[in-house]
This record gives sequence, C-alpha cells and structure tokens, in this order.
Amino acid sequence: MSDEWVTLCRATDVAREDLLRADVGDTTMVVVHTKDGHFCVLAGECTHGRAHLADGFVHGSTIECPKHNGRFDAVTGAATATPARAALDVFDTRVVDGDVQVRLALRSEHGHEGV
Repeated sequence: MSDEWVTLCRATDVAREDLLRADVGDTTMVVVHTKDGHFCVLAGECTHGRAHLADGFVHGSTIECPKHNGRFDAVTGAATATPARAALDVFDTRVVDGDVQVRLALRSEHGHEGV
C-alpha cells in the first residue's frame, strides 16, 4: 500500500455510532463514526471469524462483530472482548471538505488517533 490519501465516503454517509464498508482494491475496510464524532478506519474483517465488521454494531467507540460478538476498540484496533484476540489494523483517517479519507499505508501496528 502507498502513502496516498483516498476518499472512502462523505462524512454524512455514516451516522454517529454506525459503520460503513469500504473496499479499495483488494483491501476491505470499515469506516467507523464513534459516538463522540470521531471517524476511524480499520481493517474490515474480524480477526476471529472473518465476518465483515460493517455488518456489526458500534457502541460508543467499540465495534461489535456480527458473527460471534467479539469487540474491538475503534480508535486503537485492540481486541476488547473474546472470542476476538488479535487487534485490527488501523489506518490514518482525516475528514477534508466533508470527505472521509484514508491513507492507504498502515499508520502503525495498531495505533490510531481518529478524527
């Protein structure tokens, strides 16, 4: 992946405490709009059962997988409830002129500030 920024959606496309699936090439991501208004972009499949997280739920800043109810922190990607044990990859995220954008290169091994 490169360091380029790609627009995934409009900020208005994702209500607070909601999720949106975004595919860029072969990479599936999930756009998360947390209860406090931050946008985060993470790997889109659960690290446990490979379910698409966009079919799950957001509670505050916690993502709940629709398959086995594993949970992840939307800001850090950390697994916070079993059966999920491995963290999700996170991406740099920004909102520019109402567009949610992601940097295709991973920000770090599981650290993200959200916007």
